[in-house]
Amino acid sequence: MSEAPRIAIVERYGGVEGVTRYASATPGPKVVLVGLTHGNEPVGRLVAERFASVVQEELVAGEVFVVLANLEAARLDRRHTPDGVDMNRLWHRASLERLSAADPASLCYEERRVAELAPVLRASDYLLDLHSTSRPSRPHLVFRDDHAHAVLAVQLGVRLMVTGLHEGAILGGGLTPDLDLDPGQAGRRVGFTLEAGQHTDPGNLKAAWDVATRLLSALGMWATRPPPVAPEFEVYEVIERVRQAPAGVEPWVFPELLASDDRRASRSGRRLESFELVAADEPVLVRGDEVVRAEAPFTMLMPAPTAPPGDDLYYVCQRRHAAMVVRPPTDAQARIEAAAVERFTDLLRDDAVQRGELQVSFDRRRTLDLCADVIGRVTRLPVGHPHRRLTVVGRGDDDASEGNVRHARRYHQALARAAAAGVPMDRIQLIQGAGVSWLRHLADLPDNDDFRLFLADEHPWTVSLLLCGDVQRALQDGDFHHVRVALVIEAGTVEVRGEGTVGGAGLESRVVRAGVLGARPELVRFATGVVAALRVAHDRALDEGRFRAIAQAGMLRPDGSVALPPRGPRRDALQRALLLGLVDPWRTRLRPHLTDAPARAGGALAHRLRALMSLTGVPDAEALVRLAFVEGEGGWVETPAQLDADIDVPSWLA
Repeated sequence: MSEAPRIAIVERYGGVEGVTRYASATPGPKVVLVGLTHGNEPVGRLVAERFASVVQEELVAGEVFVVLANLEAARLDRRHTPDGVDMNRLWHRASLERLSAADPASLCYEERRVAELAPVLRASDYLLDLHSTSRPSRPHLVFRDDHAHAVLAVQLGVRLMVTGLHEGAILGGGLTPDLDLDPGQAGRRVGFTLEAGQHTDPGNLKAAWDVATRLLSALGMWATRPPPVAPEFEVYEVIERVRQAPAGVEPWVFPELLASDDRRASRSGRRLESFELVAADEPVLVRGDEVVRAEAPFTMLMPAPTAPPGDDLYYVCQRRHAAMVVRPPTDAQARIEAAAVERFTDLLRDDAVQRGELQVSFDRRRTLDLCADVIGRVTRLPVGHPHRRLTVVGRGDDDASEGNVRHARRYHQALARAAAAGVPMDRIQLIQGAGVSWLRHLADLPDNDDFRLFLADEHPWTVSLLLCGDVQRALQDGDFHHVRVALVIEAGTVEVRGEGTVGGAGLESRVVRAGVLGARPELVRFATGVVAALRVAHDRALDEGRFRAIAQAGMLRPDGSVALPPRGPRRDALQRALLLGLVDPWRTRLRPHLTDAPARAGGALAHRLRALMSLTGVPDAEALVRLAFVEGEGGWVETPAQLDADIDVPSWLA
């Protein structure tokens, strides 16, 4: 009688095509190996075939699920199906909730496949997603930056490591290893994405096989022990995602694709690849007469010159000049050590500030990064400290373009952490120059009983302020040790780009910033005076009946500020009241400038929207379309009567 197989094998596990379960008789971890997330990346299938040939001799404990994900795209040798989407952007919690609630008939193949595979992936303790790249690239490992991942990462034999995509909320939708998580959220499952090399590189199978077997060996599941890994690693953090222009707009191209005699071509004429250092001022992208140059040196990751509209062109990385740290052994101890390092850094910066030094920036991202730094400093003060408070003055509207979103990311994350930590916060909202999107952000703020909102609709938005600490206390006792003031000068431009048709899609808004930050008494006095004037404007607006609905809803505090209700129906009611208070003045400003014009489409609509924005000061192109245009057969028709139409509040705030 022949000996029974040592490993139980179930193909089409759970009735799902492309899923094979290999189970040892000895208990152990559950590991998922994923291949073909993108159909034109064959390395995962090759690893699956090799795994099947040796599993009976090698698997000594636990269970391994081998998943071939995008089988239809693989049959077509395409990244995804013709009417499909990137499967590797569908795994965050919100994406999975949307897919589970949808009618399967309304979903594309990749979406249905994700819903089908999610239960298998959820059952795993560890996950490895195997990929390859369109351009030549050295193998690199992508993972969440925490202790559990670091301990395993240093055992997998990959020299190049990449973090930040999840923690920095760089991607929407989510990578496969971030299954069921919100952007930036920690999770129990340890997951890695391996980019093994270029699709056609014969060495990428060895790279992927080595990582897969080293992972199983480190978990005590594999019989063959690989040789130890030299402790030499390069760790990079992704800080930006740069995407191709949307459909209908002239696409960006890499300078390498230009003729060698074109003045816009890269100075070196080189073909950019992953992990190349791009020099400051080096041309990176070209579109028509526009040239995008590197604002500062950075490391490029996964350039994709053939990216379709809206897809990723490349990622901006920065090198972390330190080895992977696998000590201290617990997250709690790591947080203690990190807090100590941050406090020491705060003290070093304090010395410079107390000498009266000012920090000045003419770079828009660095300006907001400086603000993020001081917000973090305030958040780290102990609860109850008299200077643990923030005052923020501005329009709060940084998502007019993808560039604005990227440059403001750290700043908004710091504000969100401060609010979640219960830091008392006064928000003085400058109504002029603000679009509707700040109301959407208001819905996402965590509950904070010490949040006070003030509304000033008589002042332009060209100056924003951040006050950290109790500035009145500092002025009274002369101790400015814990006080910081950031004064930010802002200017915005709106340009017509391409053939936009709806909601100002052909308009590109850009906000430039310069700022000064310090604690000199004269700067603190100036900021205090501005805040006082804006508080008076808030009180006057309430006295004159503007924002009447807020008072009627009982959302005013005794000091006249607007309270932030808990998230739910009352928060929604506040949003509705603020929206009406924002839109009614827009109607008044628009009315003299509207005419019954013929239908406008493409660039004609974009040019008209830009003109109306200039004439009225209404900064929100999408809102202008809703207020002043109706859709006709030949395009969008400018119609003054539309100003009197009722506002569909849910759709405005969606």
